[in-house]
Amino acid sequence: MFGYLNTTNDEESTQVQANIGHSGNSDVDVFTHIEVDTKPIAYAMLCSLYAQGKLSKNEFNLAVRKLEALMNRNKKQSN
Repeated sequence: MFGYLNTTNDEESTQVQANIGHSGNSDVDVFTHIEVDTKPIAYAMLCSLYAQGKLSKNEFNLAVRKLEALMNRNKKQSN
């Protein structure tokens, strides 16, 4: 956008570079990391299935234990 400046005056060149560098048009990369805890959603789904009678009490308990084991395994891997 600005190209190269052909100037013999070092002070003028420095001033122009400073103005361009701090103009707010700098190329800035921003990285964000977002974690969403899905355990409450998974647990709510299991509770809903159990309440609707689609899971027996034993199936519900087994699913909850498997969910907790999976979450604990993922927690250990991320540490």
